[in-house]
Amino acid sequence: MSRNLGAKLSITTEVVSITDNKVVVKATGSISGVVIATGHAEEDRKASRINSTSALENAETSAVGRMAAFLGVTNDNIASAEEVSLAIEQQDKKLQAAMKELKAVSHAGSYQQWLTNYKTFLAELKSKNPIGYQGFMEQFTSIKNQLKSKGVLQ
Repeated sequence: MSRNLGAKLSITTEVVSITDNKVVVKATGSISGVVIATGHAEEDRKASRINSTSALENAETSAVGRMAAFLGVTNDNIASAEEVSLAIEQQDKKLQAAMKELKAVSHAGSYQQWLTNYKTFLAELKSKNPIGYQGFMEQFTSIKNQLKSKGVLQ
């Protein structure tokens, strides 16, 4: 990056949050004290064997890479194929868990609790992934009809 921006570019990183399971890092690119780009990255320690020991390092590297991409000094896209694939996989796991819990509903109260538990996730799914949401709604309608035929719901 110094070839493109000279020695004036300053890169700093900071840990935004760190828990037993997740690490969030922010990278900031500044020239003469003026912030010109930032990048954030989150890593889950349970996501891979490497992350189990190096989540902080991976988050920092990803944050710097994203900041550099925002500066336009790398050929990288903002989200790597691996990042997108992992996000889809995590979303699919959440959908599968939601379906499993819905199938286990045994009375109207547990159905209402299920709706409360998944309201935010489903709203995000609807806005961010309409095709995935449509597929979910097909399964949801089928399961809901099964619950109605069993007398669990009216």
